[in-house]
Amino acid sequence: MIRTGGEPADPSRLRARTTALGSEEPTAALRRAADAGHLFAGPTLTMAATGVVATLPLAGGLGPGPGRAGSGLGWVAEWLAEVGRAGDDGGPGTGPVAMGALDFEPGAPAELVVPRRVLTRDPAGSWWLTVMWGPHEDPDPGEGGDPDLGRRGGHEPPEAAEPPSSVGDPGWRDRVAALRAVPAPQEYRDAVADAVRRIADRGLDKVVLGRRLDLELAGPIAVAAALERLRGREPACTTFSYPVAGGRFLGASPELLVSRRGGSARCHPLAGTVALTGDPEGDRAAVARLRASGKDRGEHAVVVRAIVEALRASGGVVPEPGPPEIVRLRSVAHLATEVVARYRDAARAPDALELLAALHPTPAVGGFPTEVALQAIRQLEAAPRRSWAGPVGWVDHVGNGDWVIGIRSATVRGRRAWLWAGAGVVAESDPASELAETTVKLLPVADALLPGVDLEFLGRSEYRGSLPGV
Repeated sequence: MIRTGGEPADPSRLRARTTALGSEEPTAALRRAADAGHLFAGPTLTMAATGVVATLPLAGGLGPGPGRAGSGLGWVAEWLAEVGRAGDDGGPGTGPVAMGALDFEPGAPAELVVPRRVLTRDPAGSWWLTVMWGPHEDPDPGEGGDPDLGRRGGHEPPEAAEPPSSVGDPGWRDRVAALRAVPAPQEYRDAVADAVRRIADRGLDKVVLGRRLDLELAGPIAVAAALERLRGREPACTTFSYPVAGGRFLGASPELLVSRRGGSARCHPLAGTVALTGDPEGDRAAVARLRASGKDRGEHAVVVRAIVEALRASGGVVPEPGPPEIVRLRSVAHLATEVVARYRDAARAPDALELLAALHPTPAVGGFPTEVALQAIRQLEAAPRRSWAGPVGWVDHVGNGDWVIGIRSATVRGRRAWLWAGAGVVAESDPASELAETTVKLLPVADALLPGVDLEFLGRSEYRGSLPGV
């Protein structure tokens, strides 16, 4: 049942007011959202939310919603649209919105949160504040419990951030209490070899296999500071911090699953990877190898074709995509292709959640054919993925929204962190190379949590240090 506080939710009894704030960045509020709310910070749009006015359960995960027969997940935007609205029109991501980080398993129960306060930075750089309240509540513009959420100026000074990452920082090892790879590196190589055998049997074209690294640090993890380092390291990615069962899910995703604006949808899948070292000449050679790699281009083509077919099946007009481009991050480069769908009748276009249900999981994080790949993942991976590689994002009251894939990520609680990374396995895959690829992909988040950590350490099977004073 949808609830507001302890009562069943009637959206028509809720109110939302949106106010233009100007262009000054509310730094302290962003950190507060990272630590205790919902933060979704993309290259063009940022949303920082605190408080909860309603919870919308998705009992069947990315399946049909309650009481909205035939409309699938469109019921969420319909519910938000029934909220009374006042104030300014700030465009997508303002007014009533729902946010969430969903489980990788498409049918796993999930929920979206309707935040009480949302700060939104639009693509032009202007900030907007939406405040929501229910019956018997006073509208609060933010000057009370959240001092800088509603101010047009005079924001709280930012808290002192931890120093930025410094490769080779000799002090990082003193901050590690324990490390454990799940599965151990050799067991991961064995799982990749098993997947290659399944592909050779022709029941499977591609499967993405993940592995987890469990870290325990000597002190509590500072989430906002870690996200600031991630943002500085990968400015083209979408940084996020959402509460999930078992802790807080944070990361810097390079992969847009779907963005919906009115009658159009855009996807930007990544598949095919090469490591970068920072040496200009060596990195140019690595990118050239990636462009020419038949294995990587084939893996990428499987992903793009599945997305094109899903968008066309949803009624979209999708031009045939061009050849893949290169997306360069700090430690890796990927093959990437932009896929755009346009709907002839914008009023009937599927909303962001309906598109999400049609697309997830793409072969970029699952495999192909989808159900065969999911079964292989359940059999070959050593632990359930939970939030890793699941969708992270938002939808608003007109059905617009952005959803990224929750990769380059970790779940953190206290001084512990559970990091995941995966690699796409195809017929030509080499187990040792796929293991090395996952280690490189672990580096951005590990370095954000533990500045200066090196690849050799992340490749270990197990480590136990001694906590100070123990």
